[in-house]
Order: sequence, then structure tokens, then C-alpha cells
Amino acid sequence: MLNPLSLPGRKGLWPGRYCALRNTLYFLVFLFFGAALHWYQPNMGGSGLAIPVNMMAWMTVCVFMVLLSVWPLAPYSLRFSTASLWFGCGLAILVLLSLCTKPIWRENAALTTMAMVGSIFFYLALLQLRIRRVDTCWLVTAIVLGTFLECLLCLVQYFHLPAAQWWEFSTLRSARPYGIFQQINVLASFVATGVSALLFLAFSSPYRTLLSQGRFAFWHRAGCFFLFALFGLVLQLCQSQIGYLATAIVIICFCCWFHQQTPRLLWIIAAILSGIVLGKLMQLQMMTPDINHLQSTHIRWVYIIDSLRMFIEKPLLGWGVGGFEYSFLHRFGGAETFVSQGAAVHPHNEILLWLVEGGSLALLAMAAIIYGGAVIVRGAYRRKRLPLLAIAFPVLLHMMTEYPIYQSASHWLMLLILLRCVDNPRRYVRVSPGIISGGRILVGAISVICLILLAGSWQLEVRLTRIEREGRQAELSAQARPLGELLLSDRYHFDQHIGDLLHFNQSGDNAWLIHFEHWASRYSNVHPDANIYDSRINIARQLNDTGQQIKLRDQARWLFPHDPRFTSQ
Repeated sequence: MLNPLSLPGRKGLWPGRYCALRNTLYFLVFLFFGAALHWYQPNMGGSGLAIPVNMMAWMTVCVFMVLLSVWPLAPYSLRFSTASLWFGCGLAILVLLSLCTKPIWRENAALTTMAMVGSIFFYLALLQLRIRRVDTCWLVTAIVLGTFLECLLCLVQYFHLPAAQWWEFSTLRSARPYGIFQQINVLASFVATGVSALLFLAFSSPYRTLLSQGRFAFWHRAGCFFLFALFGLVLQLCQSQIGYLATAIVIICFCCWFHQQTPRLLWIIAAILSGIVLGKLMQLQMMTPDINHLQSTHIRWVYIIDSLRMFIEKPLLGWGVGGFEYSFLHRFGGAETFVSQGAAVHPHNEILLWLVEGGSLALLAMAAIIYGGAVIVRGAYRRKRLPLLAIAFPVLLHMMTEYPIYQSASHWLMLLILLRCVDNPRRYVRVSPGIISGGRILVGAISVICLILLAGSWQLEVRLTRIEREGRQAELSAQARPLGELLLSDRYHFDQHIGDLLHFNQSGDNAWLIHFEHWASRYSNVHPDANIYDSRINIARQLNDTGQQIKLRDQARWLFPHDPRFTSQ
């Protein structure tokens, strides 16, 4: 094994750079979780890059990658871990599957590919940094800070304070708070992660002994009690099954690991329970109805069974990466998949998604990634770092029951940072300076390009939101393609062709309808949508195409059987 301390050029160069880059990582993580994460920008919902805060997470990563490329740590070597090699192998298979998908789904698969490639490169970049124990505590503290601020935001929303309008929160008194995430289960898993992070700091922080003695003891315990109670309160207000389950499992794990510290465990559990009780009393006072989870649980169970059936039907290469939304709905119809106007875009389980889309090759990739995770768990057990790994458990559990990586890039960012803090990179690969320099330039250039594209997409998202709310989509048809259109292609083209219908309403020219139909026929093969089908049926009627009208109506009845627009015809 190569010792980096003996490499030429190491002396007098690395220590300052390590310190500077570590401080930069601190700054970016605290900036994101302490400020950028909670900055709401008007949007129309959705997932992925349709949500501005997810763009900010990726922009943060790009900035870090650029800095690491401009200011490298080691001129002659790269650090790897056994787990990272397995992660890389698994993701490489998934990337190949994405590139070989059907042409109609390639655009969806391309975004997935970019996300996977960006993830592995970011993880490898983190491996080049030496993460000390004190560094880990600062990074975990940033997660606690982000959770604390989100909980305050939830209280503002729950009590309908005037500031709640900054986040466009619902005016319904019975609405559950969702924080910045716009999805309650995603918020609940984020808060459960905050509980795990605070538990880690309470039992494993190098400063816990100092803070628990002398004049700091009272304020330290009072602060911890307040935070645990606040997190428990917000979990109760969310009424999320995944939030309850993840928190309960993490608490049980910490009770097993630190059973000798019974008094501390008891007051922590008491703080969380007091928050939950207070949340229940607040719900009674505000007359907030209890949520019945039976239907959502049943839907998830149906998705699991049907996804396994699809895997059995096409076990080798699957149905095609990027095509789950189309394939699932057309295979089982809307009666079984419980859709209304849209389609099921995810089976609420990341492994099942890849089994359906990629078949056995994707299963092999998942096995490699899971084995890499098992290597990290084994190393954490040997080095007694399981409590740190437990912080990531709510995110991992949520990936098996929801799709937080698509809904919230902050979950993805937390997961990669926490895995790096636990991972132990002990493999050094000596590389020639020319290759290192070329790789640096390439990674830095790609990061800059991605940063520019994300900034352009950010501006375009704001503009599209304003146009959609004001019904001015017709303006897009005559304009040049903007920079951010590459990453928001689906949404931009959707609005652009809605503009075709607006043009027809103004001019009565059937050419606009024909132009819309050409696009809509392709769009429906990727994103089945009841509104689009209704428009296409009306267009076929307007163009006196009876055969097309009957064909579209029969398809719509199969896909959206509960929509009265199709059942009444």
C-alpha cells in the first residue's frame, strides 16, 4: 500500500490544503442546511429538478467539485475504499442500462444517468478528504441545525402565522405541515434523521463530557431536552408512519448500544414522548383530524406485488430504464394502480424500481451496491461507529418505502456525507501527474458546465412557474430555447405545446392542433396524463378523425377508469 506521506511534493503542501478544503466543506454544508435549504422559491411542485431547493443542493456539490479540482490535495495519488469500488461497479451497470434504454425514454434515463455519475464522483471527491472525528461532529451538527430550522418552519405553518405565506402554505386549518419539502413523509424522514443526529451527538460527541460538566451542564441538558421535544412534536404533527418507524428503530438501537447510560436514555425518551404528547394536545386544540394510513399502506403493498410481477414477466433486461411510469400504468390499468389524472411514477421502493426497469442486470447492480453498504457496516462495527451510521438509517428506510432521493436532494446529500464519515478509505492508487492533471481539468470543466446549466435551469424554473400561474404559455412558442431547457426539457416542452392550444383558441387554425398532437403522442408514451388524453380526444373530434378518437377514448378508459370525462362518452 502506498503511503501518501512519502510522496514527493507532499511536505508543506497538503496540510494547509486539507485544512482549507475541510473548512470549505464545513462552510458549504452549514450554508446549505442552515440557510439555502429553507429558502422557498415559488414552484408548481413535482420532484427532481422541478423543485428549486434540489437544484441548490446540486449547485452546492458542483461548487465543491470545482474547488477540489482547482486546488487538488494529492499530486500523485487517489484514495479509494472497498465500498466505493463496489458502489462504482453497481452504478456503472445502471448507467449502461440507462444508455441502452428505448429511445423514447432516453431523456428520462439521461437525467438519472447524470445523477448517478455525479453521485459517485462526489463520493470519490469526499474520500480524498481526511474526515476526523471532530469533523464528523461538525457535519452532524449541521444536520441538527437544518432539522431545528425546519421544525420552526413547521410550527409557523401549523399555526398559520403570517410568515407561513412565504412558503405558500395551505390556508386549510387541517393541513399538516410539510416544511420546505412540500411532502409530509419526506419531512418526517428528515426530522427522524435529525433525531438520530442529535442522539449521536448526545452519546458520541467529543465535547459531550465538557458540556455536561460545570456551568455548561444545565444549559446543555436543557437545550438537548428542548430539541428532542421539538423533534417529537413535529413528528406527531406530521402523522407519518415512516417518521414514527424510523425514529423508533433508531432509539431502540441507541438503547442497545448505550444501555449502561440508562438515566440519559430515559430523559431523552421522556423528552421525545413529551413532544409527541404535546403535539397530540395541539392537534386536539386545533381540531386536526387523525390520518388513516390503511389505504396508503394497501396501495404500497399493491405496488410491491405488481412490481414483482413485472420483474417476473421480463426478468433479463426489464421494461426499460425511465419507462416505469408508462409501463406500470399500461400493464395494470388505472383501476389497479389507483391513479386519477396522472400515473404512478415510482413503486415506492428504489430496489423494486430498478428490478422493473433493468431486470436481472439491475438486480446484480443493486447487489453490488448493497454489498458495498455491507462493507461499510462491517467496518463501522469493527471501529465502533455504528451510532454514526445510524444517522443515515431514516433516509435508507425511506428509500424502501418512498422516493426521497427524487423528492429531496438534501436527503441524498446527507446520505453521501454520512456514508463518507463512516467509510474508511485505505486504498491508494498512484497515478502519473499528467493523468491527474487531465482528470482534474475534465472534472472541473464538467462541474462548471453543470453549475452553469443548473443556474440557467433555476432561472427558467422561476420563469415557467410565473408563466404557468398567469396562463401565458403561448409566449414560449415564438422564443428561442433558453439555457436551462436542457435539464427542464419535459416541463418546457409541455408548456410550449400548451401554448399551441392557446394559439388555436385565438386563431382557430387547425395547424396548431396538429402540432400539439404530434408532440402529445410522444409525450403520452412517457408520461400518461388524463388531461393530455382529453385534449387529444377533443383534437381528434375537431379534425373529424373518428378512428383516432375511439382509439384514444378506449386507452383513456383503461388508464383512467375513474375519470368521468372518459366514462361518460
